[in-house]
Amino acid sequence: PLPTNRFSLDFQKLLMAEQLVDILGIPLDQAQIMLEAAGGDLETAMALALDGGGDIGGGAAPTGPTAPFDWYTTVWPNSGPIADSWLKQPLAFGTGEMSAGIPQPINGPCGVLASINAVLLSQAKNRAPTTVFTDDDLAQTLALMLLHDNQEIKLASWKGDVGGDINTETVTDRAAVAPSILKNIAQFKAPGGICLLVYSAVLTRGVDQVKKDVLKSNGELPLVYGQFWFCSSELMQLLLRGEADGNFGAYGMNAAKRDVSISPALGVGMLSFTERATKIPVADSLKNPHNPVWIVHGGDHFTVLFSPDVQTGRVVNGADSSTFTLWHYNGLAPAGPRMCKIVVTAPDGEAKPVPEVRKGDDQIEIQPEKGEIDDIVQANGDDKKNLPGQWDQWRYEVVLVKDLDPTVKYEPRPADVPPEPTYPQGPVVPGPWRCASCYATRFKTMCFGQNAGGDVCETCGKTREDAGFSVWMKYSELSKKAQRLVVPTFAPKVLTILQSKWPDCSAVFDGKAPGV
Repeated sequence: PLPTNRFSLDFQKLLMAEQLVDILGIPLDQAQIMLEAAGGDLETAMALALDGGGDIGGGAAPTGPTAPFDWYTTVWPNSGPIADSWLKQPLAFGTGEMSAGIPQPINGPCGVLASINAVLLSQAKNRAPTTVFTDDDLAQTLALMLLHDNQEIKLASWKGDVGGDINTETVTDRAAVAPSILKNIAQFKAPGGICLLVYSAVLTRGVDQVKKDVLKSNGELPLVYGQFWFCSSELMQLLLRGEADGNFGAYGMNAAKRDVSISPALGVGMLSFTERATKIPVADSLKNPHNPVWIVHGGDHFTVLFSPDVQTGRVVNGADSSTFTLWHYNGLAPAGPRMCKIVVTAPDGEAKPVPEVRKGDDQIEIQPEKGEIDDIVQANGDDKKNLPGQWDQWRYEVVLVKDLDPTVKYEPRPADVPPEPTYPQGPVVPGPWRCASCYATRFKTMCFGQNAGGDVCETCGKTREDAGFSVWMKYSELSKKAQRLVVPTFAPKVLTILQSKWPDCSAVFDGKAPGV
């Protein structure tokens, strides 16, 4: 039995490593190293790889242009052959309950695929996970992603081998663009067809103008970048807005609010996980698109979120009910391909529009009251072990406000901002404890206030009563402000993304929370 079990375990590891090879296009030995570093968890290994956790090279197709086009490196990371992740990706759809989604075998072109998928769903008369798209639907969508305000469209097609030299057709009749694409739809649908879409968009905009667009927000070329050949935000903006300015944020470089709306003809928006971390909100117009379809940015991957209600956001804006249904599609393994139903409850409605001018990072803080929750230190280890994934049932170590920081300039709480709840310090419990006074200055001293016991802090010399100490509270007992600190760290990523559109909303998933 022992050798059999050991063999089974090794075989499972090999299968997971091979799956990582398929997803990322990396050598098997490097996949095995990455999987070992991730403790045998495939999703963690993939996250480590995408975050740069190792020197991993991408695979490449054996074909390439006979003489690289003068604009070739405007698109690709180098002048060599196109990577498998792009050249072997077809514009094909799922089946059955996922017929509306585009599966993605290898990571890389997710931004382009999510954009195409989102626009298809936006245009659908019956928007559902089981929607079946025709060649005409696809041609119309690709045409919309090239038209914008352009009066002359350049359509690319392969001269010979896929990934090699191209022909270009100039179309000056805007109404003829979709029919022209439809005539060559077989090449667009076949593996490598998304490259033709990218080439067409760049040639239509013009290389020189693409370069100028990219510089508007201090972006960089190429449009596809890095060792995994990722799709840049500049390329997505070129397809969705006709301009390769990669800034999806609400503010420009002058800190003034900007319009980043996508044409109602395409009708899609965007939500991003990075909004909470960077404190740069996604543009209001992208959170509130013409149709309730969003491209979802998870940090290193793009997926699609949509409402089946085709009446422009009627339900998702909470006009009829604070509870509504969304669908999320992720075409990439290991979290996908998967179509996940999400029931959202948003009693507080939608996020308010951002201010006209962005406040600086040195903005004045509202003066807290003693007893308010200052910070969440950690989740309870036993709860995490005994209730895996049930983050809203865990207890959290909380530090309360004891004394105000004399180095911070506070302002009085505005009349329209309700006060935060306050909590009692509670009784002293014998055993290990955390000094609240030391924790408050942790970034200056690198001391986090931990004490093995006793009533006097080993670092600052204050008694527990004078210094204050951390307490444990259930998630349900935390203030809304404190719950917002918990969600980005301990909840599924998708909830943080949903809360960027519907603040403090809750979500029930059909099974495990979807990967984004």
